[in-house]
Amino acid sequence: MMHRSLTALCALACLAGAFFVPVRSLPGGGLTLEGWGLAMLGVALLPQLGRDFQGRRASHLMSLFVLSSAAWLTLTRPLWLQEFTIRPHDFQHRDHQVAAAIILGQGLLVAVCLLRRNEALLKALRCALRPRFLLTALLLLGVCGAHYTLLYPHWHKSGQRLHTLAQLAVAAVMSTLSLGHLILIRDSLHPGAALAWEKKLSHLFSWPWDRNAARPHLERAFVPGVALWVFLLTGALAFFVMDRMPHIPDGLAYIFQARCLALGSFFLADMPTPESFALYLIDSRDGMSFSITNPGWPMVLAPGEMLRLGWLVNPVLAGLTIPVTHGWVKRLAGRSFANVMIVLMAFSPWFIFLGASHMTHLAQMFFFVCGGLLAWDARQH
Repeated sequence: MMHRSLTALCALACLAGAFFVPVRSLPGGGLTLEGWGLAMLGVALLPQLGRDFQGRRASHLMSLFVLSSAAWLTLTRPLWLQEFTIRPHDFQHRDHQVAAAIILGQGLLVAVCLLRRNEALLKALRCALRPRFLLTALLLLGVCGAHYTLLYPHWHKSGQRLHTLAQLAVAAVMSTLSLGHLILIRDSLHPGAALAWEKKLSHLFSWPWDRNAARPHLERAFVPGVALWVFLLTGALAFFVMDRMPHIPDGLAYIFQARCLALGSFFLADMPTPESFALYLIDSRDGMSFSITNPGWPMVLAPGEMLRLGWLVNPVLAGLTIPVTHGWVKRLAGRSFANVMIVLMAFSPWFIFLGASHMTHLAQMFFFVCGGLLAWDARQH
């Protein structure tokens, strides 16, 4: 009990202390990551709270998995299309050096532990070397590896071509290490832990592994509960973190056009000195100021802007996307897989933070899923 209390206190101290670490700009671009690293250390301590239930080895592996995931993110440049920062001069920074050391430790651990399982490893290799599996894996790596897509337009340059291949290789290593690490966590769990969680979850909701024909207790409230969670979380982020304002220039153009539409027009009378109000994606000419973006998303945003609640439109769409997605996936693959889908959405950083933004992605996703659901029902009837 003392160990758990001390661990919880240390984790809380790391998470709280991260907010007080100053952030400075680096000479070559980017920001210092000490505060973020301290927060990740606090998160890595959380699995230690359940080591009596999960098993000590599993808890240690979970903590290392959090640290290694943070290390891989440290080596990732967060631009439109991400890529790994793996050039030699990138490792002059202390953050990169620490991240590389953690990843090297993860690689050694995964390699040593998997090599001890000779029979299982040989079986996996035989499966992986089958032509169909190998081609599928290479196709997925080539299409879905977002860490190197930035370099595709420069494939004709010899230097960029080599860098692209290096990005491919690093992405393959990252995927392999993460998969091997997850296998180790699964195998090291306490014998009764996985079964206990499976029974507990199956008692509440339907999951793909559930073979019980009885309807779980909270099945009816599951989808509304997840939708409410998403709405409250995205709304809180929009209000407290985003401060009800767009943090990307595109959002200003959307709000400008939405307020024009709320006034019944596509433009506003030009300012006396339009150059003083120059904004990205907003043009001024012939006595008019107007946004050059397509009006679809601003039309959805306009009712919210009329009520001065435009920041709440995307949280509402995020919440509504949950039951619509559940209904579509339930028709395609069954209720249990639909439950898994909305749980993944409810904890997806991409989905949650876009739901708190002024960007158009959530509206596009909502109407796309609605179209898929209606098309499926139309086909059936």
